Amino acid sequence: MKQNMSKTTFVAYPFYIFISLLLGVIGTLGIRDLWRLGFAPVAIFSGLFLLHVGLFWSNTRQYENPRWWFFYYPAQVVLIVAMVNQPFVSDINLTLLGSSILCLIGEALGLFGNTLRAMYLGAFLFTFMAVMLYWQVGQDQFWFALSSMLVNGGFIVLLMVMFNQQLIERQKAVELAESLESANAKLAAYNAKIESLTLQ
Repeated sequence: MKQNMSKTTFVAYPFYIFISLLLGVIGTLGIRDLWRLGFAPVAIFSGLFLLHVGLFWSNTRQYENPRWWFFYYPAQVVLIVAMVNQPFVSDINLTLLGSSILCLIGEALGLFGNTLRAMYLGAFLFTFMAVMLYWQVGQDQFWFALSSMLVNGGFIVLLMVMFNQQLIERQKAVELAESLESANAKLAAYNAKIESLTLQ
């Protein structure tokens, strides 16, 4: 439990602050893009966007609950679909799509490490992103848009891989320190026992 809490804290502070800032910039651009249409589209998009970012932070406390997964990932997918299909003038919706999905993939790597669970989630989310991108840009522009999205957003996944490596090394160091501390305590108790027997 202690290691899980340490892991959540380690991932949360550098990564969740980072994605909040990243998505916050994209969300601000989206609001500016929708401003010409009036208050209603801006309010709808803002509400969806705040829910999207809020769910990221909620997941730091609930990610170990399997029941939560059946709500969290479908909810994030639905929110992304709703946000991407807002009447934007520019292609900010594609930036939002790629960044949100890659943040979810990076989050899975950060919380679950290099496990099958993270791999399956990553494959599902990447497939969803590709399908959504195909619907948005069509067949002619699909491969160009996909490659651009991966180049621009792939650093998020690489960032989480680096975090995972640092976390593994940190956990190994903590486990080694705890083992040495336990061994020293046992040795001290053993020496005290020998000393008491000698005095008798």
